[in-house]
Amino acid sequence: MEPQKFKNRRYKVGGTRNIEILKQDSLSKNYMMIKYPYKKATESGFIKLMEWIPKQNRYSPKFILRWDLNKQTVDVDLYVNGKIRNDLWRKHGYSGHHPVRCKNMAGRVFKIDIKTPKELVFRGLVKIAVTHELQLKNSIGLNDKLKIN
Repeated sequence: MEPQKFKNRRYKVGGTRNIEILKQDSLSKNYMMIKYPYKKATESGFIKLMEWIPKQNRYSPKFILRWDLNKQTVDVDLYVNGKIRNDLWRKHGYSGHHPVRCKNMAGRVFKIDIKTPKELVFRGLVKIAVTHELQLKNSIGLNDKLKIN
């Protein structure tokens, strides 16, 4: 989103308050996971929530879990050599771009299941707490007309 467009929104996400791994079924030995539990939104509304970074092979994809402001949910973006490659999600063997929200659980809990053609990167339940901001505008109008009876 464009910074000016995000700045002028009346209702917007402010940042993260907490990120909690409720259940971790799998984390590839080839990846390290980083959480960003207290992160402020950028001027364009971007909030990086988590990352899965390859430990050894710099040509392996990196995954970033981010807040999707328009849909009020999370998305996983895929990066190869520092460039976003979300087109790879359509290729056979890749999955996990759109985590599923667990509506039967309290809070914003998402089932995350990230796979490449070579391996299962991460599978688990993650609870995301985000803060929201409401922009209020207040004005006072003065009327200089005097009414005489």
